[in-house]
Amino acid sequence: MNKVTIRRATHADIAAIVPIWREMMELHQRIEPLNWTIAADADDIFRSYLAACLDDPQHMVAVAVSGNEVMGFIHASQALRPPVIAPREQGAINGICVTHAKRRQGIGRMLVAEAMQRFRGRGLPVAVAGYATNNPLSVPFWTAQGFRPYQITGIRAIERETADPPPTSNAKMPWYEEFFDADYIRYHLRGGARESERAEAECDFVVQALDLRPGDRILDLCCGQGRHAIELARRGFDVTGADLSEHLLGRAQQAAQQAGVEVRLCRCDMRELPWHDEFDAVINMFTSFGYFESDDENEKALCAARKALRLGGRLLLDLPNREFFAKAIRQGQRDWLEHDGCLVLEEWNWGDDGKRLRMNRTIIERDWSRRCRSFDLREYTHPEIIEMLARTGFQWQRTFADLNMTEFHPEARRMLVVARREE
Repeated sequence: MNKVTIRRATHADIAAIVPIWREMMELHQRIEPLNWTIAADADDIFRSYLAACLDDPQHMVAVAVSGNEVMGFIHASQALRPPVIAPREQGAINGICVTHAKRRQGIGRMLVAEAMQRFRGRGLPVAVAGYATNNPLSVPFWTAQGFRPYQITGIRAIERETADPPPTSNAKMPWYEEFFDADYIRYHLRGGARESERAEAECDFVVQALDLRPGDRILDLCCGQGRHAIELARRGFDVTGADLSEHLLGRAQQAAQQAGVEVRLCRCDMRELPWHDEFDAVINMFTSFGYFESDDENEKALCAARKALRLGGRLLLDLPNREFFAKAIRQGQRDWLEHDGCLVLEEWNWGDDGKRLRMNRTIIERDWSRRCRSFDLREYTHPEIIEMLARTGFQWQRTFADLNMTEFHPEARRMLVVARREE
C-alpha cells in the first residue's frame, strides 16, 4: 500500500466521501434492517450536512488519502453532555468508515488517532463513539482503540395490536393549527428579526393606503407575533390583534410589554370574529388569507371582517399574486436551506387545479432527528379577489404591487388590496 496521509477534509472531498459513507450505511442496513432503512434522499441530505460540518468550527472531518484517492473518513465534534453531568463538553466520534477494499490496513486506527489528537488539543476530558454490537468488526476495533462499552441501546419491533383498538378520531389537525409554532419563528421567519425590521416601512404603507388618523381603531387580523400591531400602537392607534396561535399571541403579548404599548389580543378563528361595527380598519398582512379548504370558508373570513368594520371602514389584504408564483415555483421544486445549525428541505407542489400551493418542510437537526411541517394555501388571482370582495359586501378601491404604492400589474409578486365596507 502506498503511503497514507490523514488530513482535514475540504468541500472538494465531499464527492469522494459520500460513496464511502453510503457503503457504511448499506452495511448497517444489512446488519439491522429493523432500525436502519436508508431514506431515498439520504445522499443529498448527508452531502448538505457534511458541507455544513466543514464550515462549523465545532466539527472536524478528516480523510485518509493515498495519492489522489480518498480511502476513508472520520467525522468528530465537540459535543455537549447533559446539564446534570460535569464537565459539560466531550469529544464525539459521529462516524468513521474505510472503503471495503482498504480495510484492515490500519487506516481506521489512524483516523481515530487524528480525532483524539483534536480532542486533546481542545482540552476535552473524554471521547465517546457509537458502534453496533451486532457488527462483528466493530467491538474488536473500538476495543483496540481504547474504548469500552458503557451503555447499550436495545431495539425491538412494536407488534401490531391483535385485538380491535379503541375507536379513535381520524380527523387530522388543520395545518394552520400546528404550523405557527416555535419552528415557524425559527425557520420560516429566520428568527423574526428580518420581519421586525420591515414592520416600520409596512406600517408606513398601511397608514397611507388606508388614510388612517390618530386614534382610529384597527384590527390586525392574524396578527402573529404582533409586529404590525405593536408598531401601529406606537403611532397612537387603538389596536386589537387577533390570531388562532397561542404561541404567537404569547410572543405578541411579551413584545408589547417590552415595547411599552397597549395592544388588546384575542385568540379566535378569523371566520368567527366576536366584533360588530367596531373598527375603522382591518388589516390582514403577510399572506394570512386563503388558509381554508374551500373558497366558501375563505369567504367566511371576509364576511367576518366586514361585520367587524364600521360602515365605510377599510380593509387591507396583503396577498401573493398567483399569476407570479405559478411561474416562479415549479411543480415538485425542492430547496435545501441551512439555518441555525440545521438543514431544512422545502418541497413545493401545486394542486391539481393549479390554485393551491402546498409546501412540505422537513427540519433535520444535527443529531439527524427530523420533524415535518406543511402549509396548504389557496392562492388567488387579482380578478378572483375582486369578485370575492364584491360577494362579501366590499367595494374594491385600489390594489398596489409593493410598499412604494406602485400600481398593481399582473407580473407583480404581491397584491396589496384595499377595499371599503359597503351597506
